[in-house]
Amino acid sequence: MEASGDDDPLELRRLAVSYDYLVFKIKDRMAALIEETERAVVLKEQAVEEEYLGQKLAIGDRMEQIDQLNKRCDELEAEFARLEQLYVFVDDFKARLAALKQGFAAVNTRPS
Repeated sequence: MEASGDDDPLELRRLAVSYDYLVFKIKDRMAALIEETERAVVLKEQAVEEEYLGQKLAIGDRMEQIDQLNKRCDELEAEFARLEQLYVFVDDFKARLAALKQGFAAVNTRPS
């Protein structure tokens, strides 16, 4: 018996092998695409996390700067309050000094 094309006149065996090979190649390509997609997703997630972390750190730095500015503003406000108290003290001192001057002037101008 001869193994010629008579056993498979429609070449179904060759067609089946070609089909199996095509399915294998499709699955192989799909696996490669899945792997590439997963890699791209992981890289994108890492980039987003790094950007988020960078922004979070920048916000932390900004908050620290704001806290320092607030502290400095509080210090300046305290300085102005002390200056106000000093002005009140100086005005009171001037009034007392003027009263003393008048008292001395009155004592000096009295006839002895």
